[in-house]
Order: sequence, then C-alpha cells, then structure tokens
Amino acid sequence: MLFNDHCHSLCSPDGAFSMTDMALAALHQGVGEVCFTDHCDCVNEDGALCRTFSWEAELAQFSAAQNTLGGRMKLRLGVELGEPTQSPDYAREVLALPLDFVIGSVHNPLFGRDYYFQHYDSADACRRLILDYLAQLTAVAESDFYDVIGHITYPLRYMRVRDGVGVDFDFCKEQLDALLCAVVRRGKGIELNTSGYLNCGGEPMPPRWILERYRALGGELVTIGSDAHVPENMAQGLADGMALLRAVGFRSLAVFEQRKPEMISLFQP
Repeated sequence: MLFNDHCHSLCSPDGAFSMTDMALAALHQGVGEVCFTDHCDCVNEDGALCRTFSWEAELAQFSAAQNTLGGRMKLRLGVELGEPTQSPDYAREVLALPLDFVIGSVHNPLFGRDYYFQHYDSADACRRLILDYLAQLTAVAESDFYDVIGHITYPLRYMRVRDGVGVDFDFCKEQLDALLCAVVRRGKGIELNTSGYLNCGGEPMPPRWILERYRALGGELVTIGSDAHVPENMAQGLADGMALLRAVGFRSLAVFEQRKPEMISLFQP
C-alpha cells in the first residue's frame, strides 16, 4: 500500500484543488492513506511575519473529504509549519490545534524572499544561502515545532535544476550532520519528499546519500510524501521512494496520528 503524508489543498496559498479532489485522485492512484499538510507559514514570500492559516477552512475541507470518501481510505489532518522559529508564539498557537502531523520546513532565507522567487547565477552565493538554510533547519530541529523535517535540499530545486548553478550539499557535510544529529537526539524524523523525482533533477529530497547518512547517525523515523499540489501528482514517486528506503536499509515507514508515530513495515505485502 502507498502512503502520502505530504500534500496540499486549496487551503494552501499555492493550492487550487479541494481535499476531496486530492483524496479521490489518491484513491484512484493506489494510495491507501493520506495526510493533508497545508502550508502554515510564519513568514510570507518576502520574509515578513504573517498569520494567514485558517483552521476553520481546513476543518471544512477535511470534513467534506471524509464524507465523500466514506471510509474508503484513511485520511489525516496535519500541517506544514514553515519557519516556526521565526515566530515561536504563533507556532505554539498552531501546535495547540488537534493536529495529526507536523512537518517543519524552511522556504526563505532568514529575512529574505522565498527561494522560489530568487534568481541564482553564482555558486558562491548559493553556498552561502545553503549554509543559512541548514542553520535555520537546525534551529527548527532543536525545537519542539515539528514531527519531521521536510524536504531537505529544497533550495536545489531552484538553484541547480531551474537556474543551472552547479551546487550540492556535499560541501557542508558537517552542518548537515549537525541537523541530522539534532533530529535523532530529539527523537524526531525526516521526510522523504518524492516531488524531487519530478522537479529536483530526478532525485528525492533528500537524496540517497543523505538518507544513508541519517541512518548511519541513528535515524530510524522517516515519513514519505509526494508534496502534491495537483491531483495527478498524489502518487508521484511514492513507490520509488519506498523502494529507495528499503534499499538504504530502513525497515519501517512512519505515519502519524495525534502527533504519535506508528511504524509500518516497508516489507508488507
């Protein structure tokens, strides 16, 4: 069975489809369990503090999806909490909600525009931004504002793939280890974001070598999600991602309910 623990509905600023549409597409694509994780960003695309998340809208969408699916698949409700350490009071308000799952993520350089809206033409400038990105992610990893860290290597989607700058995370393995060790020490996890197969040069986020490093450092808890914003991508890369996790040596996949992980065998029939 396929699991998708990262997807977005029209409740996200960059989403346009209802939870019902997304869930029906997932069902038809062979996904058995879905957790919706709409964006709750503590800063906007320009890096300014904001409070735009609507729990009421989430609940309305989720209830409609549950009513339509009629028990044909397991649905959960979580959130992708962006830049929580920049607005900790707001992050705590969000985490007081009855969520199943929280992805901690970073989309902006500190006090800067979202990586998506920037143009990259210098490897040195990209490396500086990557170090800033890892510092922010590590701050999130040292906090209580997440269950898993989301889409590690996210900036490469725009630096390397879209704008063609030849950078990777291999120059900053010490900083990457600090991030992964913080996750392991706090008993948290990371996600395997399979949207990278489509838009990050054909490799998931993070790629295999980082998954291997996470496991070598004692990491065991990993979730999987396609980060779909459109119905046709609900199962994108999930089967390949689960095969990759098995190849790396992970035996179980985590799914969350009421912020508690349940470990699902990656070798189930």
